[in-house]
Amino acid sequence: MKINSNYVDLPNPHAAGVIRSFVAAPQAEGAYPGIIFYSDIFQLTGPMIRSCMRLAGYGFVVAAPEIYNRIEPAGLVMEFDDEGKKR
Repeated sequence: MKINSNYVDLPNPHAAGVIRSFVAAPQAEGAYPGIIFYSDIFQLTGPMIRSCMRLAGYGFVVAAPEIYNRIEPAGLVMEFDDEGKKR
């Protein structure tokens, strides 16, 4: 199934600023079930994005927010190493 994907900024009612989220959805018009895909501690890494796109390809709308939006800059992806874990 063909999909569309992009990053969107959602308003954050609990703090100043926005919550940057990756959204992937089937390209065809229609109603689809949704999934909020909570990332691991490393944020929106390549494997996370690929998982979102795979689920969208199966017919889901998938939203994956960055979980550290209050303390880290938008778009930050931490490395899979000890320094990334400590951060």
